[in-house]
Amino acid sequence: MAMLTTLCLAVPFVSQTWMMLGLLLAVGFGALGVFPCYYSFSQDLTTRNQGKVTGTLGACCWVAMFIWQPAIGMMVNRLGSYTIPFFIAGLGRCSAS
Repeated sequence: MAMLTTLCLAVPFVSQTWMMLGLLLAVGFGALGVFPCYYSFSQDLTTRNQGKVTGTLGACCWVAMFIWQPAIGMMVNRLGSYTIPFFIAGLGRCSAS
């Protein structure tokens, strides 16, 4: 199911709105399939400090997003396109699945 997230590699090349919406819905569906694995993984690491592990992993994710967002914004402003950010997102999800 997580392999559905790689469909975002095709989004920049789709010109029809209904097809793009369908692709983005499939990508979201695939991303939601990763969450149970994430939460069960964090529970398997430790039962005593499960909240600390989940909180730390979540904070690491948000720090990474804080670093990436300005870089992605500059890239979109320079290129005038979201193609490369969609590729980065798709490949990142592909490697995570």
